[in-house]
Amino acid sequence: MEVILINTTSNIVKSLSKVKNLVSYEFPSIGLAYIAAILKENKIRVRIIDQFIDKIADYEVLNIIKKDSPGVVGFSCLTHNMGTVRMIIKEIKKAGLSPVIVLGNIHASIFADILLKEGIADIVVHGEGEYAMLDILEAVMNMKSLHGIEGISFREGNEVCHNPLRAPIADLDKLPYPSWESLNVEKYPYSLLLNGIPFPLRTSRGCAYQCYFCVQDAGFKTPRLRKIKNVVDEIEYLINKFGVNKFVVLDSFFPFTKKYGYEFSYELINRGLGKKIQWGIETRVDSVDFSLLKTMKEAGLRLVLFGFEVGNQKMLNKIGKESTLDQAKIIVNATKELGIISQGLFILGLPGETKNTCEQTIKFAKELNCDLVKFNLAMPFPGSKFYEDYKDKIVDINQHPENFDSWSTWSSYAGSPVYVPEGMTGRELIGLQRKAMLQCYASPKWVVRQIIKRKIPPKYMFCGAYVLISDFFKNIVDELQDLFN
Repeated sequence: MEVILINTTSNIVKSLSKVKNLVSYEFPSIGLAYIAAILKENKIRVRIIDQFIDKIADYEVLNIIKKDSPGVVGFSCLTHNMGTVRMIIKEIKKAGLSPVIVLGNIHASIFADILLKEGIADIVVHGEGEYAMLDILEAVMNMKSLHGIEGISFREGNEVCHNPLRAPIADLDKLPYPSWESLNVEKYPYSLLLNGIPFPLRTSRGCAYQCYFCVQDAGFKTPRLRKIKNVVDEIEYLINKFGVNKFVVLDSFFPFTKKYGYEFSYELINRGLGKKIQWGIETRVDSVDFSLLKTMKEAGLRLVLFGFEVGNQKMLNKIGKESTLDQAKIIVNATKELGIISQGLFILGLPGETKNTCEQTIKFAKELNCDLVKFNLAMPFPGSKFYEDYKDKIVDINQHPENFDSWSTWSSYAGSPVYVPEGMTGRELIGLQRKAMLQCYASPKWVVRQIIKRKIPPKYMFCGAYVLISDFFKNIVDELQDLFN
């Protein structure tokens, strides 16, 4: 039996010239690569289709499924790509094909009942999928009952059955390395900031925090860490097998503890890798300090993404971030002193926000003056406390999943955002997002700094400037039209 695992594209505009790669990046699906590794280890034939990277249309995905006739087809389901997932599955059924359809990831888990009752899925996996998928395949191949498989929901006749949840994988070091040979990794975008195609790494799963807007703790509530030796062994394996030397840690934040960050860095330095590789992380402002950043830089750290979120301390407290604006200022100054590239991640339009608090966030972002910034609109993604509080007030998520786009709205989205705080309008919120992008990237201070540092090629700066300015004036025209209508 062959298995096909699919990472679909979505209806959201995926590219804003090459400027997008500066602030938003597509990584190979590490979740599917882990599942593929487990299946291959158990002698099961598996193929991964990454529709976005392979740049293939829905009908081409269908043609591959027709040709290979897999017994099982699995989809990774995030909210914004569910429109494509549904479309491909309907076409599979229309073509008279009958593989077992398995859906996984947060969206599928939350909406399991709907997806199973509608006949979109045969089986839904909750939580980690590696061993659940292996058990599913064993049952399908041997025509056994699905009732004994932990961590799944499935359709049996007209009934939906929910099995007990599966315990999280206690020892992550027992997992094989992701099966990157199953993907066309050479097709993934070149990272301008890391000067290469970065491979994703996970040193942990889970998150100890419960930020209001975030879903990181929804799938893996219990934080678990890999042994540092195991992670660095994987880095050496990837260097030797694929010839890569750029990496990005995809943990909810890294490091989970400062002790782990130091030990990881020392292991890289002691193996002589600090001068050979470059890597990036996303972290919290209270998880690192100057000394740790300095040590991590010696170990090859080049890029740090900070989740600052907002520029108002009361709002920061309200969303459960457990950090301060002063900590943000201190840590950004540390990255500048050490020559580490910084990117600030911000959110506009959270519940309780006003135009004034959004303006404070924009002002704060300008004060921090990171090398790069990204302003997302507040989005109630399924799995977050935010979604639970507002799910009855937003558009039907299963009918319009493509609207759950938090970033490209400033340039490409003509409608109103999924969520708009009371007292504001959708156009006003998108206008603030456009204003934020323009003011930060068109700032003379930012432009001069980039010219001096030479981290971003001038052609991308000019291209970005054109997109930003044209869309800012587009917003002004829209507002004038509203005024005279």
